[in-house]
Amino acid sequence: MTNSQMQQIYQSIHDLNDVHEDFKKAFWQTSIDHFQNQLTDQVATKLRKMQMTHSEMQILSFVTEAPERTLAYQDLVGKVPFSQGMLSRYVKKLASAELLTRFHQADNKKAVYVSVTDLGQLIAKLHADMHQTERDLYANALAPFDDTQMQNAVDVMHALATIKL
Repeated sequence: MTNSQMQQIYQSIHDLNDVHEDFKKAFWQTSIDHFQNQLTDQVATKLRKMQMTHSEMQILSFVTEAPERTLAYQDLVGKVPFSQGMLSRYVKKLASAELLTRFHQADNKKAVYVSVTDLGQLIAKLHADMHQTERDLYANALAPFDDTQMQNAVDVMHALATIKL
Protein backbone atom coordinates (compact mmCIF):
# COMPACT_ATOMS: atom_id res chain seq x y z
CA MET A 1 0.00 0.00 0.00
CA THR A 2 1.30 3.43 -0.87
CA ASN A 3 1.41 6.37 1.50
CA SER A 4 -1.17 8.09 -0.70
CA GLN A 5 -3.57 5.15 -0.42
CA MET A 6 -3.15 5.08 3.34
CA GLN A 7 -3.91 8.80 3.52
CA GLN A 8 -7.01 8.30 1.34
CA ILE A 9 -8.28 5.53 3.62
CA TYR A 10 -7.60 7.63 6.71
CA GLN A 11 -9.42 10.61 5.21
CA SER A 12 -12.34 8.44 4.09
CA ILE A 13 -12.78 7.08 7.62
CA HIS A 14 -12.94 10.59 9.03
CA ASP A 15 -15.28 11.76 6.27
CA LEU A 16 -17.61 8.79 6.89
CA ASN A 17 -17.66 9.53 10.62
CA ASP A 18 -18.53 13.17 9.90
CA VAL A 19 -21.30 12.17 7.47
CA HIS A 20 -22.70 9.72 10.01
CA GLU A 21 -22.76 12.33 12.82
CA ASP A 22 -24.33 14.95 10.54
CA PHE A 23 -26.94 12.41 9.46
CA LYS A 24 -27.91 11.60 13.06
CA LYS A 25 -28.21 15.28 14.01
CA ALA A 26 -30.21 16.21 10.92
CA PHE A 27 -32.42 13.14 11.23
CA TRP A 28 -33.36 14.00 14.80
CA GLN A 29 -34.54 17.48 13.82
CA THR A 30 -36.27 16.26 10.66
CA SER A 31 -38.07 13.53 12.61
CA ILE A 32 -39.36 15.98 15.18
CA ASP A 33 -40.66 18.13 12.32
CA HIS A 34 -42.27 15.06 10.73
CA PHE A 35 -44.10 14.13 13.96
CA GLN A 36 -44.99 17.75 14.80
CA ASN A 37 -48.71 17.05 14.33
CA GLN A 38 -48.52 14.31 17.00
CA LEU A 39 -46.68 16.51 19.52
CA THR A 40 -47.67 19.52 21.53
CA ASP A 41 -45.56 22.60 20.90
CA GLN A 42 -44.15 22.22 24.42
CA VAL A 43 -43.06 18.61 23.79
CA ALA A 44 -41.58 19.44 20.37
CA THR A 45 -39.57 22.28 21.93
CA LYS A 46 -38.40 19.99 24.72
CA LEU A 47 -37.28 17.32 22.23
CA ARG A 48 -35.42 19.85 20.09
CA LYS A 49 -33.47 20.99 23.14
CA MET A 50 -32.71 17.46 24.33
CA GLN A 51 -30.28 16.51 21.58
CA MET A 52 -30.69 12.85 22.46
CA THR A 53 -27.72 10.57 22.14
CA HIS A 54 -27.82 7.31 20.24
CA SER A 55 -27.34 5.45 23.53
CA GLU A 56 -30.45 7.10 24.99
CA MET A 57 -32.46 6.15 21.91
CA GLN A 58 -31.12 2.58 22.20
CA ILE A 59 -32.37 2.37 25.78
CA LEU A 60 -35.84 3.51 24.72
CA SER A 61 -35.83 0.94 21.90
CA PHE A 62 -34.82 -1.92 24.22
CA VAL A 63 -37.58 -1.07 26.68
CA THR A 64 -40.14 -0.57 23.88
CA GLU A 65 -39.32 -4.03 22.47
CA ALA A 66 -39.80 -5.69 25.88
CA PRO A 67 -43.08 -7.36 26.81
CA GLU A 68 -45.54 -4.78 28.10
CA ARG A 69 -42.92 -2.09 27.32
CA THR A 70 -41.36 -2.78 30.73
CA LEU A 71 -37.94 -4.16 31.60
CA ALA A 72 -36.17 -4.96 34.85
CA TYR A 73 -33.24 -2.58 35.28
CA GLN A 74 -30.83 -5.52 35.64
CA ASP A 75 -32.07 -6.97 32.33
CA LEU A 76 -31.47 -3.61 30.69
CA VAL A 77 -27.91 -3.56 32.06
CA GLY A 78 -27.28 -6.81 30.16
CA LYS A 79 -28.50 -5.35 26.87
CA VAL A 80 -26.55 -2.10 26.68
CA PRO A 81 -22.93 -1.77 25.53
CA PHE A 82 -21.93 0.65 28.31
CA SER A 83 -21.40 0.65 32.06
CA GLN A 84 -24.12 0.41 34.69
CA GLY A 85 -23.12 3.86 35.95
CA MET A 86 -23.59 5.38 32.51
CA LEU A 87 -26.91 3.57 32.15
CA SER A 88 -28.05 5.04 35.48
CA ARG A 89 -27.28 8.56 34.24
CA TYR A 90 -29.13 7.94 30.99
CA VAL A 91 -32.17 6.44 32.75
CA LYS A 92 -32.29 9.38 35.14
CA LYS A 93 -32.21 11.84 32.22
CA LEU A 94 -34.87 9.88 30.29
CA ALA A 95 -37.09 9.68 33.37
CA SER A 96 -36.79 13.41 34.05
CA ALA A 97 -37.73 14.03 30.40
CA GLU A 98 -40.80 11.81 30.94
CA LEU A 99 -39.68 9.27 28.34
CA LEU A 100 -39.23 6.47 30.89
CA THR A 101 -40.70 5.78 34.29
CA ARG A 102 -38.88 3.95 37.09
CA PHE A 103 -40.80 1.89 39.63
CA HIS A 104 -40.77 -1.12 41.98
CA GLN A 105 -43.13 -4.07 41.83
CA ALA A 106 -45.43 -4.38 44.84
CA ASP A 107 -44.00 -7.80 45.72
CA ASN A 108 -40.33 -6.82 45.26
CA LYS A 109 -39.18 -3.45 46.57
CA LYS A 110 -35.52 -4.16 45.72
CA ALA A 111 -35.73 -4.62 41.96
CA VAL A 112 -36.10 -1.51 39.84
CA TYR A 113 -38.14 -1.62 36.64
CA VAL A 114 -38.34 0.85 33.78
CA SER A 115 -41.28 1.40 31.50
CA VAL A 116 -41.39 3.51 28.36
CA THR A 117 -43.95 6.30 28.01
CA ASP A 118 -45.93 6.97 24.84
CA LEU A 119 -43.50 9.75 23.94
CA GLY A 120 -40.57 7.40 24.62
CA GLN A 121 -42.13 4.91 22.22
CA LEU A 122 -42.33 7.60 19.56
CA ILE A 123 -38.62 8.28 19.99
CA ALA A 124 -37.90 4.53 19.79
CA LYS A 125 -39.77 4.54 16.47
CA LEU A 126 -37.67 7.49 15.30
CA HIS A 127 -34.57 5.49 16.27
CA ALA A 128 -35.73 2.49 14.21
CA ASP A 129 -36.62 4.78 11.29
CA MET A 130 -33.20 6.42 11.50
CA HIS A 131 -31.45 3.06 11.17
CA GLN A 132 -33.68 1.96 8.28
CA THR A 133 -33.04 5.23 6.44
CA GLU A 134 -29.31 4.83 7.07
CA ARG A 135 -29.34 1.24 5.72
CA ASP A 136 -31.25 2.39 2.62
CA LEU A 137 -28.81 5.23 1.95
CA TYR A 138 -25.81 2.90 2.34
CA ALA A 139 -27.41 0.30 0.07
CA ASN A 140 -27.99 2.92 -2.64
CA ALA A 141 -24.43 4.24 -2.36
CA LEU A 142 -22.97 0.72 -2.55
CA ALA A 143 -25.22 -0.60 -5.35
CA PRO A 144 -22.68 0.03 -8.15
CA PHE A 145 -20.09 -2.29 -6.60
CA ASP A 146 -19.91 -5.99 -7.42
CA ASP A 147 -19.61 -8.80 -4.87
CA THR A 148 -15.82 -9.00 -5.10
CA GLN A 149 -15.42 -5.26 -4.53
CA MET A 150 -17.82 -5.41 -1.62
CA GLN A 151 -15.98 -8.35 -0.03
CA ASN A 152 -12.69 -6.45 -0.37
CA ALA A 153 -14.27 -3.43 1.33
CA VAL A 154 -15.65 -5.64 4.11
CA ASP A 155 -12.20 -7.18 4.62
CA VAL A 156 -10.55 -3.76 4.82
CA MET A 157 -13.14 -2.39 7.25
CA HIS A 158 -12.94 -5.51 9.39
CA ALA A 159 -9.14 -5.21 9.57
CA LEU A 160 -9.47 -1.57 10.62
CA ALA A 161 -12.22 -2.33 13.14
CA THR A 162 -10.13 -4.91 14.98
CA ILE A 163 -7.14 -2.68 15.76
CA LYS A 164 -6.83 -0.99 19.13
CA LEU A 165 -6.13 2.73 18.88
